[in-house]
Amino acid sequence: MHKGLDENFNHKLSARIKEGLTGAATKAMLDIRDTVTSTNDIAKALAKAPKGVDEGYTIIASAQTKGRGTQGRSFYSPPDTGIYMSTILPSDISVDDLPHITPLCAVAVARAVEAVSHSECRIKWINDIFVRGRKICGILTEGAIGNHGRLNYAVVGIGINLAPTVFPDALKNTAGTLLKEMPSDLLSIKADTIAHVLNHLFSLLPDIKSRSYLDEYRQRSLLIGKKVTVLADDNSEKSGIVTGIDENAALCINLENECLITVKSSSQLLSYTL
Repeated sequence: MHKGLDENFNHKLSARIKEGLTGAATKAMLDIRDTVTSTNDIAKALAKAPKGVDEGYTIIASAQTKGRGTQGRSFYSPPDTGIYMSTILPSDISVDDLPHITPLCAVAVARAVEAVSHSECRIKWINDIFVRGRKICGILTEGAIGNHGRLNYAVVGIGINLAPTVFPDALKNTAGTLLKEMPSDLLSIKADTIAHVLNHLFSLLPDIKSRSYLDEYRQRSLLIGKKVTVLADDNSEKSGIVTGIDENAALCINLENECLITVKSSSQLLSYTL
């Protein structure tokens, strides 16, 4: 029986997380479950329900059977060793600010990871967190816009590879874990990490309009100065050097012919050299 099925585990985890919450994050409602299909799917269903749920409602699971990343990719979510969580964000976020949720959240996760592990944390545009040269976290933001042109809901999902695990062959060369060894008290480290993520997320959300977090996002970037190949807006493949990240969180690329272009979606990033 894995720890997530221990009747007391979820209660202890919830209590420990709440102890670590500060500021606006103290209003977060925690919903801790064992194995789920996808925390994002559950959060979206709750957000769309007639009665709905309060902003800050956070689903946390011990494992996911259908964890998802960007572009419909699966996110490996084995029991116990990872953090799989989705938070329903405030409904007053404007539609124009929706693309900025992911980079804002990436900065929040990076800060949380460093606070818990003291390991340097970098961001691969636009939604992947790297430690020691390997991806340890992915972020998936999903939302819906109503007929009135306003945001119906926004959900941000965060998956963190926390403790050592056996990765599938397809991930062995790229995936990593935050911790190098299995800790003696995984519950406490998991709870502290989740609390730090929520604290930083909710402390940064008021800055989504000012974009003040973008400077830190750029400083943590793995791609600035590196060669990438992207799918341009005309559907042609183009290669160049990343020169920066603009105020819209788009990737700025100086092509081999000295032409400067920007790409807005991670689906356009075909290859890169770190």
